[in-house]
Amino acid sequence: MGGGGMGRRERELDPAAGPVQAFAFELRKLRREGGALTYRVLAQRTSYSSATLSRAASGERLPSLAVVLAYVQACGADVSEWEERWHAAARGAAAELQHGEDAQAAPYRGLARFEPADAEMFFGRDELSAQLAEWVHAHRLVAVVGASGSGKSSLLRAGLIPLLRSEAATDRRPAAIRILTPGPTPLSALAAVMKARDELGDTVVVVDQFEELFSLCADPAERRACLDLLLTATDPENNVRAVIAVRADFFGHCAEHHAWAAALRRAILLVGPMSPTELRQAIVRPASAAGLIVERDLTAQIIKDVTEKPGGLPLMSHALLETWRRRKGRALTLTAYKAAGGVAGALAQTAEQLYTRLSTHEARSARHILLRLITPGEGAQDTCRPVSLKELDLDNADDFAATGEVLERLVKARLVTLDGQTLSLAHEALIAAWPRLRGWIDENRESLRLHRRLTEAAQNWEELGRDPGALYRGSRLTAADEHLERRELTGLEHAFLTASLDARDHEQWATRRAAQRLRRLRTSLCVAAALAVIAGLVAWQWNRLGERRLAEATSRRVASVAESLRYAEPQTALRLSVAAWRISPTLEARAALMSALTQPEQDAFTEPGTAVNDPALGHFLSNDGDMLVSGGAGRVRLWNLSTHRLIRSVPVRKDDALVRISPDGRRLLLLAAGRWQLRDATSGAATHLPFTLTDGTLSFGPTDDMLFLHDDNGRLTALWDLRRHRRLPPHGSAQTSGTSREDRKHQAECTPSGELQLWDGGTERRFRSTGPLALAVRLSCGPHPPDRVQPYPLYLGKERLIVVTDSRIRTWDVRTGKEGPPIRTSPQSPVTVTADGDFLTHADRGAILVWRLSNPRKPVYRYPLHGRIVSDVRLEPRHKVIRYIEQQPASTPVVRSLYLGNAVDPGWRTHASEDASSPVKPGGQATTRLTSVAADPVRRDRMAVGDEYGWVTIWDRALKHRFTMFDALSAGKENKAPQAVSALAYSSDGRILAVAGGSTVRLWDTTTTRPLGDGLLTSGDRVGSLAFSRKGATLTVRGDHTPPRTYPVAPDLVAKAVCARAGSGLSGRDWRAYIPSFPYQRTC
Repeated sequence: MGGGGMGRRERELDPAAGPVQAFAFELRKLRREGGALTYRVLAQRTSYSSATLSRAASGERLPSLAVVLAYVQACGADVSEWEERWHAAARGAAAELQHGEDAQAAPYRGLARFEPADAEMFFGRDELSAQLAEWVHAHRLVAVVGASGSGKSSLLRAGLIPLLRSEAATDRRPAAIRILTPGPTPLSALAAVMKARDELGDTVVVVDQFEELFSLCADPAERRACLDLLLTATDPENNVRAVIAVRADFFGHCAEHHAWAAALRRAILLVGPMSPTELRQAIVRPASAAGLIVERDLTAQIIKDVTEKPGGLPLMSHALLETWRRRKGRALTLTAYKAAGGVAGALAQTAEQLYTRLSTHEARSARHILLRLITPGEGAQDTCRPVSLKELDLDNADDFAATGEVLERLVKARLVTLDGQTLSLAHEALIAAWPRLRGWIDENRESLRLHRRLTEAAQNWEELGRDPGALYRGSRLTAADEHLERRELTGLEHAFLTASLDARDHEQWATRRAAQRLRRLRTSLCVAAALAVIAGLVAWQWNRLGERRLAEATSRRVASVAESLRYAEPQTALRLSVAAWRISPTLEARAALMSALTQPEQDAFTEPGTAVNDPALGHFLSNDGDMLVSGGAGRVRLWNLSTHRLIRSVPVRKDDALVRISPDGRRLLLLAAGRWQLRDATSGAATHLPFTLTDGTLSFGPTDDMLFLHDDNGRLTALWDLRRHRRLPPHGSAQTSGTSREDRKHQAECTPSGELQLWDGGTERRFRSTGPLALAVRLSCGPHPPDRVQPYPLYLGKERLIVVTDSRIRTWDVRTGKEGPPIRTSPQSPVTVTADGDFLTHADRGAILVWRLSNPRKPVYRYPLHGRIVSDVRLEPRHKVIRYIEQQPASTPVVRSLYLGNAVDPGWRTHASEDASSPVKPGGQATTRLTSVAADPVRRDRMAVGDEYGWVTIWDRALKHRFTMFDALSAGKENKAPQAVSALAYSSDGRILAVAGGSTVRLWDTTTTRPLGDGLLTSGDRVGSLAFSRKGATLTVRGDHTPPRTYPVAPDLVAKAVCARAGSGLSGRDWRAYIPSFPYQRTC
């Protein structure tokens, strides 16, 4: 029903909300049952106004007994019965107050900060408080920095100040402790507190909420003066120490002041979130001190809700206060905590409950008060704004009683605090925690900024005696007039804005005649200015569009250049691929980036300063493949292939021929004028050997102090002991060399008698053509046709003998004599075995192949040569690279490096894991056997199906409609037998499809059906399954014999991996050479 004659609809009441609401509900019911009398009629029957009678039934507070009796008598009800009802409601309200509103007895502070008097209830920050106290003694200026809601103010007031006051030593106890918050005009107050007391000890000045110096103080000169004044605390003669507490997002303003940055360099205490132990103390110990009990489940739940949550302490304190108000006896329960809304919702619930119980007019007053207490952030978070009651202008408010009552309710609910004549938000956490308040701020952010400026201008105008020169003019006045509602203004602000508008009208009247004359000119100028602005905006937009198109075009061009340089300049191609992606993330750049990740070419090195037609020039790699040895023009040069740097240059005679270098890289073997000679690779000192070319060919033996002499058929005829300088027979002499086991090397040699000798450093074994290794001995050391290539043996330990023939590489177990699976090769192919005997590398007519000798049925790495001539191949497992010399018909040889990826990683399992995959049955739509299937996670009506020929088809779920199909495994590769698709996997966004077949894994862009680079550099094992990470950033590949390997797929991770391979990003010099039309930027 309506109120006092105005027909306004009353706010609905919930009788279950409390005794006051239930009593008001019954009063309204009585009025309806008495004939739906209006409050105006009831007022005529009583001595009270209609407004008083309406408030009695509003449910906001319990009316007085006299008002209730008059209300009841006017409705014609039993007065004595309603008197008993009133007393019952009063008793219920008093009981509700005991458990709900007696905040002074609460063990928790809610949103309010802890004060020095609350030290006995301040828990959880003991260690940090003690550390801060020690820092105050050690430094004269200390900054306490933390996020909003981290407890800085409570730490200063209830932690630091009591500790300083309780110091036992007189020389450590402060003479005085003064607390200050800056406010909008902080200089005068700061100057007063910075004066030291004339007593023993220093005066400690605590400046809380230091960020107000930057958010509320609008005068830069006053701000600088405050900073300079605080810096005087660093002078011991002033007997003042200063401690400031500043929000972390405002701390950067301090660093802009050079002297402050220097003073605080080692005196910054960061206040982070409480640890679970500290949170438990802050929850349980205040309750214990008040004789209360906290349920363990409640403690655990609060710690879980607050841990690692920035600014969660005031929310936790408020939630605990609301839980205390809903306690059951002495126990604070999880049920009460959840009813209060928990850490995440208690504050919003409290604020929302208060707001919804207000009338429309009261709600407008509450909104007006709360928005005045906030300064909207500009590039920072919104902050509190303390205001004086004078600014609220309560005396001139439309309804002084209602506004005062709303203010009283806000204070009582601890949403705002009233300190003397200063009103402020209880905590900035209210801004973020109450969605309604945050919505008000977001909706009115610009008008709030205008209002704050208007308030400051009005106060200055008042202080200057209402000087007309201080009035608003121009755009500021227009903005204030258009965006600010008059009812939101105080009397002073309204007078200021009205005076400004009157002054503007007067000025307009005084200049109207001149304005008429200049109107045409002004209009023309305005139009010209508008056209200029429009033209500027259009030009700026076109410029941005042009820059974007330039970046995209440059990115595509650089990606194309990178693709063209993969073989010729692999390092440059890697860096250009990253640069293309950094310039603009085009599809071509992403493809180039993935190509760089899968690019096998790692490096290319051509020896500088060498002549193509030098007849004495020779090139070969060291045993470990890390060094290039070249000779010619009277010098032998040793190059580090990892750094492209010359290690040393050894002078020799022009006619000397370089033969080889010792395995340890310390000696050079040369043929000088038909005689054999050793040279020290460091000093160049020569050691002449008693052998000529007619005596045979020399090579380094299995130990560093032994040389082997071979005849023309490659058979071992003698040994030369470098230590004793004497010749030894080819057998039974190795034990006399005295080489330690650490220097031992493995070697296989044939004797003139047709026997096979296996050397293990200082130990030798001989095998005849009739023993367990008879076939291997006959192949290696027996007679052979003159038109056939002589097979030769290799022995690298691990009891594995290798014999290289013109068509096969054959292996035997030395212990059992059992032959392993052969490896096919071509005549005169370079063959090397790693020093650990695990991997064999050879180059046949078509490719460089790497075989794992423990399982030589299939190569773990294959690199096609496309007809190129290779003269030396070395595998370097430590750096995961193959280095080989490519002979150039019209230029100097090039040393190329290939990246192996995971091909030579350890962890190979002898027995393959079981493959549970089974072919897919497509129904009647396909005749090819399908081997793998994967569902598109985004387009749920599609699925990818792989077949036995390496093709992938995109079908609908029913396998009836085919969208597309493509050769997923052999695209871009040499013609070879097709591989069946063994695994498929979609990324989480459905944009990438990973396809595996055999040991090959390729990535495809599902939108364009284009491959993203070559195949991943896998371990060479058969791939059993594929799996993308949850966000699609990485791909895990599981093999039959190897552990799972993870490969980057997200562009940022791929770029990081490519940068690691390249060693650095594109240099400024190379950028200018390849990308001259685009400004330089760092890529790695």
